[in-house]
Amino acid sequence: MVKSFLDASRIDLGTLIIEKEMTNIGDLINNELEEQKQRIEEKKLEIEFTNQENTQQILVDPKRIRMVFQNLLSNAVKYSELKSKIIIDITKEGQNLLITFKDTGMGIPELDKDKIFTKLYRAKNVVSSATEGTGLGLYIAKNIVEQSGGKIWFESDLNNGTIFYVRLPIKN
Repeated sequence: MVKSFLDASRIDLGTLIIEKEMTNIGDLINNELEEQKQRIEEKKLEIEFTNQENTQQILVDPKRIRMVFQNLLSNAVKYSELKSKIIIDITKEGQNLLITFKDTGMGIPELDKDKIFTKLYRAKNVVSSATEGTGLGLYIAKNIVEQSGGKIWFESDLNNGTIFYVRLPIKN
């Protein structure tokens, strides 16, 4: 939690440092899946990681981008129902990679959608059902992705899940 507040402060001050190096996105995601394996197994979730052949080396800050994936996967696990499925996909789109995290969880209410990347904001439906969380994860993720030359967005249906999209340039 302290690290998240420090990162948010660095973002606000414009001092968050991005140190890019050639990185295999698939390896970052697989490492994060391994880190969260216990939580995934506890909820009996099925993980489908498709198109791993698109996991070529791209120029990003591996520590910062892993934080993005950690947040998106953690949220997908946290807000998914028992025995449901999370799909992670990597697609090459021209000079970009599109990485998606799709869950079948509680979704984001319409009134919360425009605030979801705001610092310290948590959707109303998760505040009442899940007490853990700082409201910093998506704020930090958005800033890291944008400082990496990419874009992050989502689609969500209340009670039917959410898909987060991360588009990163292959070379930047």
